[in-house]
Amino acid sequence: MEKLSQKTYSAILSDVLDHITDEAVHEMMKPGEGVAGGKNPSGGAPVDTGNLRGSIVSYKG
Repeated sequence: MEKLSQKTYSAILSDVLDHITDEAVHEMMKPGEGVAGGKNPSGGAPVDTGNLRGSIVSYKG
């Protein structure tokens, strides 16, 4: 098997890393599922609806 030169190895590694980065960005841009129905533009991130604040109660004991 022929040994790769350092320049060739660096070029291959750079191409592979570019491909991985592109795939990761593509995956991160997909709409989310489950949280807030996955319909919000932030990709399914939690949404401030005020429900948590409204659900906090206190009792005098």
